[in-house]
Amino acid sequence: SQKNKITPDYPNRQARNSKKQKERQALEQEPTFLALNDTAARHNVAQVSTAAQESGFEVQSALATSETEQNTTLDKGKEVNALLNKEISMLPQLAITNLGNISAPDSLKIMAPVTIVAKPLPVAYAAAAPETEKQKTSRWSFSGKYAPHYFNQHITLSQHNTSVSTPVVNNSLSSTANSSTINQALEEYDNNIQAGYSFNTEGGATYKLNQNWGLETGLAYTQNIATTTSSYIFSNSQVSARYAQESFAFTDQDINNAALVGVPATALIASISGTANTNGSNVIQTQPFTTQYRYRLIGIPIKINYQTTIKGKSFYYASMGFLTNLLMQAHILSDSPRVPDLKYAPNADSPYRNWQMAAVASVGKGFTLSKNFNLKAGLEASQYLNTLADNPLYLAGRHGKPYTLGIAVSSTYTVGK
Repeated sequence: SQKNKITPDYPNRQARNSKKQKERQALEQEPTFLALNDTAARHNVAQVSTAAQESGFEVQSALATSETEQNTTLDKGKEVNALLNKEISMLPQLAITNLGNISAPDSLKIMAPVTIVAKPLPVAYAAAAPETEKQKTSRWSFSGKYAPHYFNQHITLSQHNTSVSTPVVNNSLSSTANSSTINQALEEYDNNIQAGYSFNTEGGATYKLNQNWGLETGLAYTQNIATTTSSYIFSNSQVSARYAQESFAFTDQDINNAALVGVPATALIASISGTANTNGSNVIQTQPFTTQYRYRLIGIPIKINYQTTIKGKSFYYASMGFLTNLLMQAHILSDSPRVPDLKYAPNADSPYRNWQMAAVASVGKGFTLSKNFNLKAGLEASQYLNTLADNPLYLAGRHGKPYTLGIAVSSTYTVGK
């Protein structure tokens, strides 16, 4: 804006006519016109003028030095006010404040500065907040588990002795083969049977249903072991009895006469093999020996898993389901040279049940090792749904269902997490 010198006209102030007084008072109500004599004020007015010019209209700022110039200034101010009021909504928000303290002659106090606030531009649209991308949750994970456990065959033999008929023996064995000896042999088994080192190992894949639930399947290998110490041998023929009593091998004639040959066996094998082995058996007492019953199974588990939300680096889990097992091998190992080792495959000759179902459950705590790996440890139990022997009626209903109880340790890898 152009700088002009302000010359106050104090003597003629009272002589101004009332018309011009009213015009000046009306001008005081117009918020956008300023008449200032201060350098800083002129600078602010220049900013307002520049902003107005950029908006497409001309602004003239004048500081009156005489009565004629003041009249001209009043007219120009009205024109500027009309233009600014029409287009003020197009200006950005602008405020000029604290100009009331600028020193000016009394003749100009009617034109004291006022605060000018431009209306803000209307908001055309609000920027849409970007949608939060849904966190991708991996559905698949793979795990490996190792679980040592206690195994109970749940077989009691001594209560079966009433169904065992008194053996028919030759004269040389009459002193050892009698009903009392059979009872002693069966009770000895019940008193000495112990759980051996058993374990279950499993590789599985889990499909996650949601944040907490999942379905798991895979392939499992189980080895259950029980051991006992015995001093009695069961035999159902004179040849096998002689073999059990003395240290000599079967002759070719004995082997060829297979119908007369009965392999010496322990109390358990003789019992679960049925009355063909127990009725008419010879029971021979010998030096104590240890027998191991080893059962190897391959199975497919189907389980539903639950896992709590991870807090920090730990979580809790629970799992339950079913395990379908095929008894691949039943191996009876004896450290006595008089009792041969026996192996039963999954066929009709085996006294053991080939297919075995079990309910399984586990609970424990897990720890996250990284974004993809976690480690779990807890208790695991299984209850078989059928008996170990293929025909439990041979034991007169004294055969229960096996079970296991142990500790499970597993690791899990989550794909693409």
